[in-house]
Amino acid sequence: MSIDQAHLTLQKLYEDRSRWQTEGGLSLSGVSPQLPTVLLPVTHWEAGFSVDDAALRLQAKNTAFGEAVTLVSRLEYRFATQAG
Repeated sequence: MSIDQAHLTLQKLYEDRSRWQTEGGLSLSGVSPQLPTVLLPVTHWEAGFSVDDAALRLQAKNTAFGEAVTLVSRLEYRFATQAG
């Protein structure tokens, strides 16, 4: 895997006793696999995320062929909580 540029930005960071939250973004430009037998396009990724003590939320956008192909993904993962 080769990446031309990567930028990670934390836009919010909050903590208060047992609660916490952070938000930010990740940008990857010029992402290309280094497979000797398969020629795949260079892609670009933009992702925003928020994480707190309850869940991880992620939204990602991937483009290839100069924006001709776009894939948008959303993920939410709730952390297990302890009863008590």
